[in-house]
Amino acid sequence: MLERIEKYRVLEEIGQGGMSVVYRAVDEALQREVAVKVLHRHLARDPDARERFAREARAVARLTHPNIPEIFDFSSNDAELNYLVTELVTGDALSHYVREGPAMMPEVGAQICLGVASALTHAHAEKIIHRDVKPENILMGTDGVVKLTDFGIAQIIGLESMTITGTLVGSPAHMSPEQIEGRRDLDIRADVWALGTVLYVLSTGGTLPFDAPTPHGVLKRIIDGKYEDPRRLNPHVDRELAGIISTALKLDRNARYQDMEEIRDALEGWLEGRGLDTPEREIAAWMANPSAANENLSERLVVSLAERGETYLEQGHVHRAIEAYGRILTLEPDHPVALERIRSLHSGQRRKRIAGISSLVIAAAAVTWTTVAFWPVAEPELPAEPIKVVALKPVERPQKEPSPEQKTPARVSPGRAGTTTGVRLARALGRVPRLIALGNRPSRPNRPRDSSASNQAASVLNLVRVTAEPPAVKLTVGGKPVSPGSTLSLSPGKHKARLTHPACPECAPTVQGFQVPDAAGAPLTRVHVRFKYKPAMVRVDCSNGEVRIDGKVYGGCGKAYRVAVLSHKTRVGRIEVTFPDGGKKSHKFTMKPGAKVRWAAGR
Repeated sequence: MLERIEKYRVLEEIGQGGMSVVYRAVDEALQREVAVKVLHRHLARDPDARERFAREARAVARLTHPNIPEIFDFSSNDAELNYLVTELVTGDALSHYVREGPAMMPEVGAQICLGVASALTHAHAEKIIHRDVKPENILMGTDGVVKLTDFGIAQIIGLESMTITGTLVGSPAHMSPEQIEGRRDLDIRADVWALGTVLYVLSTGGTLPFDAPTPHGVLKRIIDGKYEDPRRLNPHVDRELAGIISTALKLDRNARYQDMEEIRDALEGWLEGRGLDTPEREIAAWMANPSAANENLSERLVVSLAERGETYLEQGHVHRAIEAYGRILTLEPDHPVALERIRSLHSGQRRKRIAGISSLVIAAAAVTWTTVAFWPVAEPELPAEPIKVVALKPVERPQKEPSPEQKTPARVSPGRAGTTTGVRLARALGRVPRLIALGNRPSRPNRPRDSSASNQAASVLNLVRVTAEPPAVKLTVGGKPVSPGSTLSLSPGKHKARLTHPACPECAPTVQGFQVPDAAGAPLTRVHVRFKYKPAMVRVDCSNGEVRIDGKVYGGCGKAYRVAVLSHKTRVGRIEVTFPDGGKKSHKFTMKPGAKVRWAAGR
């Protein structure tokens, strides 16, 4: 690791990608902490790459916006090291929260995207296209301010050399179809597409809209524009939010939002309908205490959605009202008002459908009767033949020899066809009273239950909400895949939730049992499961001293310690030994699930 970059004293490495390494450093002249991004040496040897790096740096220096880190300094183009110095954001990248959790409500994700859209609006006004909008390039400040980084620098690496490993900037998973096709006339609508993919990821608990086992598969899915409806992945996503995502991800860029103002207005309108108009405060609260923030947000959403549901009913928008009350039940399954509204609205919709069928049948019958009654009499030269009604068995067909007159071309009165249609309509009309009776019968929950204990026990199902973290894990309950945060109807007794982490194949699954109460109508049972990474084993060999690992005191020398691992990502850990005479020694090691570390500290 570098110790100094001109007047900047390096403190630690805080990030690394395919283009650069980012350090936390101190500007000794101004006595402030900064972030220093240094171009990789293999790129710095390329004159074209250096020139483009300088050109992009000067362009980004023109940007002054709360959601874009400010640039303080830039190395000269012919310096040995090419670097950018920007303000230091205290917080992790959005990708960290997507992978490691905890769960995020769609409203929080939409507010994050609102900050990104504001940054891009300013950049587009300065004729700068980002071209690399993705969670890795979005920084989450602890104050709730979202910062978009890496403007334009992704163009240093051409499309041909990009990989899907996540180490090179410009991951195809977030690229627009026109970028993948190599079109030269890219415009701001490429950023609209990319922001749409980020909104999808945040709305579905970390699922990419276009994902496949191979890079070729990802590119094909993007070109085809095929992705799963986000409402199927997360019941908290409603039709309006799904529509915003769909518009941003249109294959035809002329059908997308045409600029960032449009998608920003759409997000603001959706959030205002839920009483959310202070994004930074909401994001800061979520980052400080995600569980408490989600609980508080759920309570407020129930109130605002109930008001919207009543407004929709007054305006006659029944389907929108059903959707609003349905979301309330997703947040609070036993909400009495929402349950009653849903029952009555569904019952009303059923009666309307039956009434519509009845009206259609009656109208068709009336038309047929009119046709038969008022059709003009056949011409005299065509002899009339009396209509015979023959009772048929279900599988019989009428066997009738045509008369000689009928063998010649002649007009047939529609009255005869009307007879068959009339018979069919009469049969249908005969079923209408039964349909209406079925529509008016009591709903299933109001039917009297069997009094026997065995039948009652078999029919009991209680509501259970299972949440899991981090969002990237795959959750199954009873062997069946479940979306984290879903509300399930489970029978009383013991059940098991099982978590696997796709990005941590060396980690064993986490299995947690839970109990569903056997009382009918029991309140909602909440189950939270956290994935457990395989701990690291760290041993420090020394004669005598106090061992600290990542700042925590573990004990004395000569022992192996289990160190909790909280992420599947590799990071740098630090061991420090304090000896009886006050001397200290430290050592850095690679921390990852299942790591085995042994360090001889000496003395």
